[in-house]
Order: sequence, then C-alpha cells, then structure tokens
Amino acid sequence: MSGYLGDLSPSQEQALKELREIFKDELLPQHDDHLLLQFLRAKKFDLKKTEDMFRRHLEFRKEFPEEYFAKEYQLPKNIAILRDLLLPPVLGYDKDGCPVRLGQVGRQDIKGGLCCVRPSELPKYIVWFLDTDKEAMRKRSRETGVHIEKRTFIVDLEGLNLMHIYRRDVYEMALASLKLYENNYPENFKVAFIINTPSFFHCLFNMFKPLLSENTCERLKIYGNSGWKEAILEHIDADLLPVTYGGTRTDPDGDPSCPSLVKFRIHFKSQR
Repeated sequence: MSGYLGDLSPSQEQALKELREIFKDELLPQHDDHLLLQFLRAKKFDLKKTEDMFRRHLEFRKEFPEEYFAKEYQLPKNIAILRDLLLPPVLGYDKDGCPVRLGQVGRQDIKGGLCCVRPSELPKYIVWFLDTDKEAMRKRSRETGVHIEKRTFIVDLEGLNLMHIYRRDVYEMALASLKLYENNYPENFKVAFIINTPSFFHCLFNMFKPLLSENTCERLKIYGNSGWKEAILEHIDADLLPVTYGGTRTDPDGDPSCPSLVKFRIHFKSQR
C-alpha cells in the first residue's frame, strides 16, 4: 500500500487512527489526514517516531503559526528583495497536477542576496514561502477536485561556482533551511531535477546528505549537462517547458529561454 489516503493497509489505517487520537486535543483544521499521513510516511509508519516528530512540529508552529504566515505575514522590504531574486517561478503543473518551479540558482548572486537580510529573518521567509505555497496547493486541490500536496522542482546550477557559495552564512542558511524543511514539511515534494551540476557538486551534496531523509534522497535526480531533458519530459508536458529545458515553450518574440517567464535579475547592489 502506498500510504496515501484511500490506499492504506489495515496497519497504516490503525497508525493514522492512533496518531489522531494522541493529538485529538491539539489538532487544528489544517491538521487533516493528508498532513498526518505525510508525517507517518516520513517515519515509515513508526507511531512512536511519528509522535515525537509531530510533537516537535506543533512546538515549531507556536513560533511560526501557519495561518498567519500563509495569509497575514507581510515580507519586510529587504526580504522582498531576496524573494524577487531567489523565489522560483511556477511554470505550471506537471502530469500529476503538482506545481512546477524552476530555479536558476547558478545565475544568482547568493552571497549578495544574503547580505540584504539578517539571519534571524531567514526562517520567517522560508516558512512564508512554504506556507503560502501550501495554501496555493490547497486552493488548486479545491478547484480541481484532486488532492495536491507535493511540488516538482527543476534546479539549474549552470554557472554556479565556489565563489557563489564559499561563505559561512551561505552554508549556515542551507543547513538551517534543510533542517526546517525536513522536520516540518515532510513528504512535501514529488521530485527535484538538479541539472547542469558543476564538478564540485557531489562533494558539496555529501556535506548535506546526512540531514536528508531516505525518501528525500530518492526524489533528488542529479544530472550533469546531459540526460535530464528526457527525464524531465517524463513528468512535465513539453508545452510547459521553455525550449532551452527540452520543451516547446517560447516567449511571444520567439526567445527559447523565456526571459519574461523566468524573471531573474542576476546582479544587484547589496547593503548591510
């Protein structure tokens, strides 16, 4: 059985029932069976491990309430700058209805972007992005009648070099982001195609791999400069993808890289 609602074994159904009973006095409307099953799948339906993980998540939500970050939180001006530069745009929806985001990480001034924000603000930004994205998926689920809870990512590292990331606060940001994501948003992405990886990528990835769950690692599809277009097209229709990413989509003027869609400013002046 897959462990998703509607496809549960008797033991999985029992684990869900018991988890719901354990937290019956603490569950909010957004803590539906879909969410509880995400935590259960993350811990392979080990009830004790899931209980511990979900209890820590509830503590996390006391500091970062979902309703507030999804609907009320306003980004400060300096974080809005980082959002405009680093927030991957949604290209559309893949063959399973999951939103597809394209991040051209290798073309961005990561160090410069971090100079625009204080470290204490970054968790708020990350939670805002994840919660507003989650709310958008809920809305899409209501519109289509099909439950959507996962994202698909294309992460393009073309142009990335060590100068982009050789800085302590870049490492600390990545570390904190991964921990926050793994601990509080389990089973939240379908697949991530990491493409055009530089030669040093695997050494870098091995530094962070211990923080990732087995399920997360299985969904990371890592490629150099070839082979990824065919793999992406198995999940995403060609008319959704820019020509430069193996699809048929162009800008109105015929530009195959779709700069009007992928609006990234590469250089900017940072201040602190």
